[in-house]
Formats: sequence, C-alpha cells, structure tokens
Amino acid sequence: MCAGTNHGVVVIMKMINCQYGYVSPIELKVFSELDRELKQKQRRAKQHGAFNLHKGGDDHAKSKTL
Repeated sequence: MCAGTNHGVVVIMKMINCQYGYVSPIELKVFSELDRELKQKQRRAKQHGAFNLHKGGDDHAKSKTL
C-alpha cells in the first residue's frame, strides 16, 4: 500500500472499505462525486419525461385493465 515517496519518506495511504471495495480517500471522494452527478442527471431526465415510453399519459394504464 505504498502510495509514493516524498523526498525519501515513504507515505502509506489509508485504505477505506466501501461499496467499491478498498479505495483511497481520494478515490472515494471521486466515486462519490460521480455517483451524485449520475443521480442528479437521472433525476433531471426523469422529471423531463426522457424515460417515458408511453407519451399518451394515463391512456396506457387505463387500457391495461384485467
């Protein structure tokens, strides 16, 4: 787990166990930011109806009665 050297001094990074496995604190921050950005994009797309396959509103739900 040697992250690098700094003028002859060995620096050991602390690894954190998270949903991505064992990662460094910097990687955890990057993964968290990417996840947050992806969730925001998905939420915005859902609000604008980007994933709505049935453009007729509730017509599809009414025609699907058993």
